[in-house]
Amino acid sequence: MVFSALTFSVSIPVGDQVFNWLATMYKGSIRLDTPMLYALAFLFLFSIGGLTGSSSVARHRRPPPRHLLRLAHFHSVMSGPSFAFLGGSTTGGEDGGRMYSEKLGRIAALLVFVGFT
Repeated sequence: MVFSALTFSVSIPVGDQVFNWLATMYKGSIRLDTPMLYALAFLFLFSIGGLTGSSSVARHRRPPPRHLLRLAHFHSVMSGPSFAFLGGSTTGGEDGGRMYSEKLGRIAALLVFVGFT
């Protein structure tokens, strides 16, 4: 009961933050470059992690296997932010002075996202 209360008390401000991130992008001129693909993957995985976290502590008539929900929740919430780090690290060629190929960057973002999920 205590873990359920703690999980739900954390989920409200985190859910609010996700809606703030989405509202920031609303009606913006969004380009689906490599960093944005990583950022959208982070938002998706973080949201999925939040949903699996709140549903793993809720009482259901016939719940899904709890170990699968907890595993998905942990990995999405703890490893999902690595997508934000990858997006930040692909923003430019400040380190070596050379830019990466945008086409290869998009393919890499897709492969990393599919491999993670």
